[in-house]
Amino acid sequence: MKVKELIARIPELVINTNVIIGSVIASFVLSIFITPFLGIPLGIILGFYMDKQFEQ
Repeated sequence: MKVKELIARIPELVINTNVIIGSVIASFVLSIFITPFLGIPLGIILGFYMDKQFEQ
């Protein structure tokens, strides 16, 4: 039962790791152009926004 639950959750985990990777990359890029203080939160927001786009 628990193995099946884990298998069912793998796609969710993949999406979450993509959000984290996207957020880190976006934060890094934005922190070069803008100040790091603004770049990191904007990168995280951008990562979640991209995740919402993939769900639709």
